[in-house]
Amino acid sequence: MANMKCLRFKITVLVALAVFLFVSAQAEIVYKQVNVIVDGHHYWFDLNGDGIYDFDLGSWLNSGVCWTNPGTESSWSAYVNMTTGNGVVTTSGEFGPYAVALPQGAPIDSHQSFGGDGLLTLLEWGDCGTGSFGEWLNLPNRYLGFQLLDARRNVHYAWAQVGTFAYIDQQGGLRSTVFLSGFAWETIPGQGILAGQTSGEY
Repeated sequence: MANMKCLRFKITVLVALAVFLFVSAQAEIVYKQVNVIVDGHHYWFDLNGDGIYDFDLGSWLNSGVCWTNPGTESSWSAYVNMTTGNGVVTTSGEFGPYAVALPQGAPIDSHQSFGGDGLLTLLEWGDCGTGSFGEWLNLPNRYLGFQLLDARRNVHYAWAQVGTFAYIDQQGGLRSTVFLSGFAWETIPGQGILAGQTSGEY
């Protein structure tokens, strides 16, 4: 009887080890390096390579009327637009939620707050002056954290490396650029990823 229990225990351990090794072997972060300048338009990208666009990164200049500070009518907006079921790491601001500018190594997993289904602001800059809303003004190397659904409605986590640059030129005109350097996603459903991570374990 003792030998039978010992044998069952060994079998259980071996099965558990085999499952662990199988899952580890299947774990993979898929990374794609790009060099896209989003200036006055938008760029749709497919994070997980399934042929369906997941997110849209956009940037545009707005013109309006500023009665309190004439000559500062222009403003700059940058946004991320999500398709149904997907989300981006957000935080709350004075004028509503906006996308968080994550530093390299920040965790992206189920513990974060994700805003989804629609347009979400990265930043607003200008508009009767040089006031700004959001965290992204003149940050060359930060990350958007994503939550996306695959065809089976499983949740995956991902990131995109994004930078912004803006200034007022000598003629008083507003100049701005958003650039996308790359993105990656974790192939195992529910498995977190670190901002900027391209390989290894979470």
